[in-house]
Amino acid sequence: MKTEYKGKDIDVYEEYAKTKQEIADLEEKRKELELLVMTRLEQDGLKDEVSVYGHFYSLSRKSWEYSEEVKAKAKELSDLKKVEELKGIATIKKISSYIMLDTKDKK
Repeated sequence: MKTEYKGKDIDVYEEYAKTKQEIADLEEKRKELELLVMTRLEQDGLKDEVSVYGHFYSLSRKSWEYSEEVKAKAKELSDLKKVEELKGIATIKKISSYIMLDTKDKK
């Protein structure tokens, strides 16, 4: 069954699947290029570079590893949250809907 989209009749399932794959391909390419840009900045001894395409700059973010005591408290808190959800004490703040596509289950 076709659906009208931007003046054309399309198979929405096919278009969604194709578009999702194109985005995945572009995201992979973006990650590869990001590494090349980072390498170029490092080779040039720069933290940033302004070009006709925009301002490229390198940032760093810390990632933390916590003690077993903190990990245990975090698990305890997670368990308490689940209990409140099951007992109806916690309230739903928002419901988000989205589409999942698993290409392994193709017909």
